[in-house]
This record gives sequence, C-alpha cells and structure tokens, in this order.
Amino acid sequence: MNEKAVNLRVNQLLLDRIQEAENSFNLTKSEIIRTDLEQWLDQNHILSK
Repeated sequence: MNEKAVNLRVNQLLLDRIQEAENSFNLTKSEIIRTDLEQWLDQNHILSK
C-alpha cells in the first residue's frame, strides 16, 4: 500500500471509531434522560405501577 492509501485507511478507521463513540454516548445520554424522567414521574405519582 502506498502512503496515500494508508492515510485514507487510517482516517476511515478513526471515523469508524468516532461514530461508535458517538453512538454509545447518545445511547448513554438517552438512558440517563429516561431514568431522570422516570424518577420525576415516580416522585410525582404520575408513573403507573
């Protein structure tokens, strides 16, 4: 592989890792928001058991 091909491959791998990190961060963020919402609803007796 020449240098340009290597650089393109490395960039693609980095972009893939960034995408994975963003996806897992977004999942974690939505889980936190959902938990906070459930706690609020529960504290205010809105969440039906």
